[in-house]
Amino acid sequence: MLRNMVGGLAAAVVIGSGLLMVGVGPMVAAVAASSPPACAATATVTIKPGLTLSSAKQTETLTGSLTGCTNGPVTSGTASGKLTGSQSCTSGTTKGDATIKWNTGKTSKISATLAISSSGSGTLAATVVGGVFKGDPVTVTGSESHNGDCIFSAVTKVTLKGTITF
Repeated sequence: MLRNMVGGLAAAVVIGSGLLMVGVGPMVAAVAASSPPACAATATVTIKPGLTLSSAKQTETLTGSLTGCTNGPVTSGTASGKLTGSQSCTSGTTKGDATIKWNTGKTSKISATLAISSSGSGTLAATVVGGVFKGDPVTVTGSESHNGDCIFSAVTKVTLKGTITF
């Protein structure tokens, strides 16, 4: 992101390994182009009453930890949150909030929507709406495992492991 510069026109070029060159007249400044803040994440989501092939009102409660955070003002944190709405294993949407309490004592409040498609895959749309990283989108990548099979037994617990990026 370019910051406002004093003194006329500015030109910017991203070169090779993340070096950002900014020139204004005879003045030249070099600053490192940063990667977005990211943390290793593990979380457990408890789903009540549980996902089956029939849509029903669900409450999804999240608890998790973030560790090894890089490129930001924090190094670790704990997460908690709750989403509610109607879902099945093949459709539906839940919405809610989560809070991350960082090692610095500060927090981030996240607003999230989880939509499940007919293929059973989930899409998370989330944004930090308060605190550290306010205004940033939230991206979660990784793997999940769950109990239940949606047919003979409901999915009531999902375990996530991956990376969260702000």
